[in-house]
Amino acid sequence: MMTYKEKQTWALLLSGLFVLFLYLKRVFDIYAIDGISTFNDTNFWAKTMLVYIGIGIGLTILVMILFNVFFAIGAKVKNKIDADISGLEEEDIDDVFDNVEDEMDRLINLKAGQISYVVVSIGFVAGLITLTFDLPFVIMLNIVYLSFMLGASIEGIIKLNYYKKGVSHG
Repeated sequence: MMTYKEKQTWALLLSGLFVLFLYLKRVFDIYAIDGISTFNDTNFWAKTMLVYIGIGIGLTILVMILFNVFFAIGAKVKNKIDADISGLEEEDIDDVFDNVEDEMDRLINLKAGQISYVVVSIGFVAGLITLTFDLPFVIMLNIVYLSFMLGASIEGIIKLNYYKKGVSHG
């Protein structure tokens, strides 16, 4: 059975991948319509990225609100059914939420965050390298933006792996 933190990580990971999919669909649609000519319009790309950052923030807030509401309802129903079957008293709903971050959670967040930073750093350096080859600035901008999105997704995947298999201090 998955813990609250694992389910929360899944919800955030899927919403982040959804925003990444929407952004990539938009980029390929623009490329199919306008070709390479749009790559020189930095104003357009900056606005597009800001819109998708806003969509990502809004979707994350919405997903977390819905996730917590549905998780609480599901936990309450499960506790009620378990109490009816066993004849014992219902468990307090606050005990179901692992809101207290223990040492394992901090270690998982630290290790996953470090890997995410490496991905973002590689993307930033790759973006700078594109500028040294006189490629359009928008390509660098997209590489950096996508490295942030990829870094966040990899962070979620790493967290899920550590929650499932455990994490060592070494």
